[in-house]
Amino acid sequence: MKNIFKKLYRLLTSTKLTLITLFILIFFMFLGTILPQGGTYEEYKKAFGSALYSKLIPLGILDIFHSWYFITAGIILYINLFLGVLRGFLLEKRKMAFLKDKPRDAREVSVAGGFAAVATVLKKRRFRYRKLIDDKNCTFIFSARGLRRRYVSLFFHFFLGVSIIGFTLSAMTKFDGEIDLKIGDKEDIFLSSKDMGVYQIFRTFNPDKVDKIELELRNYEMEYVLIKERYFPKDYKSTLIVRYNGVEKTKLVEVNKPLRFKGITLYQMGYNQVFDIAIGDTILHLEAGRSFSIDGIDGMFLIRSVYTGKLFTGEEVVDIVPNTELYYRGMDRAGWENRAKLIADKPATVMGKNLILRNVNEVSGIYYKRDDGVPLLYISFFFFMAGIFARVIFPAYELRLFYDKKEHVAYVKGTGSGITADIDHQIDEIERMLKQA
Repeated sequence: MKNIFKKLYRLLTSTKLTLITLFILIFFMFLGTILPQGGTYEEYKKAFGSALYSKLIPLGILDIFHSWYFITAGIILYINLFLGVLRGFLLEKRKMAFLKDKPRDAREVSVAGGFAAVATVLKKRRFRYRKLIDDKNCTFIFSARGLRRRYVSLFFHFFLGVSIIGFTLSAMTKFDGEIDLKIGDKEDIFLSSKDMGVYQIFRTFNPDKVDKIELELRNYEMEYVLIKERYFPKDYKSTLIVRYNGVEKTKLVEVNKPLRFKGITLYQMGYNQVFDIAIGDTILHLEAGRSFSIDGIDGMFLIRSVYTGKLFTGEEVVDIVPNTELYYRGMDRAGWENRAKLIADKPATVMGKNLILRNVNEVSGIYYKRDDGVPLLYISFFFFMAGIFARVIFPAYELRLFYDKKEHVAYVKGTGSGITADIDHQIDEIERMLKQA
């Protein structure tokens, strides 16, 4: 049994396992960027066809970041890194027991003032030291200055492990969706989803036991600027209200300024308009960006956007009277041509038909997402990079000094790390100060 644990420990702390798991994770990350992830059946059927889709779906490669093998590889890598750092720390401790002899290729320095002079010089050079041997013949010292390399290494490896936990948590809890709201509309958003990785793996999702928040659009503001007689969006923002068990939160949401509530993050994603076109007694209920037809006219019509909201002209802000451009494409034509400008509640004659634009309502596109691993990923990335930066930039020195009490000679050897480190300069200064002493 002991041999089995030893073999398992060696496997889990081996560099080979680190490289293999990293290769697996990188390979599947690359695959996940090529193949669209988390799409619907209709989208995959259109892209790959039913036959290929039915072969790909059991492999999990259409939802790689929630797959059991990807999460397992991440957990194994974390265990490997944690045990590897721990093993390295223990080996470093054990190695100190074998470093108590005169260092090879060390610099020889005569010391007239005895060991007291050595201790004084090391303190002046800000070296931390401890005696590993101190007898009647010699004193062996291991000393260090600058960053404590082992602790810095533990620091950034720890946060690398935290990032893996964050990534795993993200894979297990992430889901998202989109909602289109008009002013006054209310919609429920569930705090959990069957699309979460934890439910994909364990199949325990029960919609009857899932809490939800209520989302309401109180107000929506669309802002434009006019450049060369054309409207260009300046900003669009929604005043959202979220409610949960009597708790209410209101916030003005803009692009890159989301609302966070109960683990759900709500983003301003886009905008659109819905409106009516009156043609005599006929009312067409339309949406901007979608083509439509008119009885008695061959071809298709299109309204790309209805301009409404606020117009910023220099220091003035004016209300925009809802207006739009009407485009037409004949049956034998490939492109769209501008046929008329429609202004709210004003009739316009188009190809023998009187059209009136009415009931323009703005629609706010809200994107929502839950991802419990994001805070851990941000924190771990920041501290991991800070640890790497400190380890690479700032100097750290380790010095081995063997003092022969009979000959009054010190043998000095050291190593330095960090791009600003200069171990030769440190030893030169120690030699100079010892000779002066």
